[in-house]
Amino acid sequence: MPLEGQLAFLQEESAKNHPYHVFGHVAAKQSFRIGNKIHIDTGSVHGNLLTSVSISYKPFMKSRKSRQAMIT
Repeated sequence: MPLEGQLAFLQEESAKNHPYHVFGHVAAKQSFRIGNKIHIDTGSVHGNLLTSVSISYKPFMKSRKSRQAMIT
């Protein structure tokens, strides 16, 4: 199934009034948020950014460039 189809559930299951759901496993070029779903896998193992999220009142995402790729 195409990647868009595999991630379609995010739009369907996202909500504004539920606890945050931080996830990864499927690398994307940039981190993103859909409702309460926060994606932070930006592919650092491939030399891309390493992303973290800090959650207090609102989620705050920060990314840093990896110095080297572990998997090419």
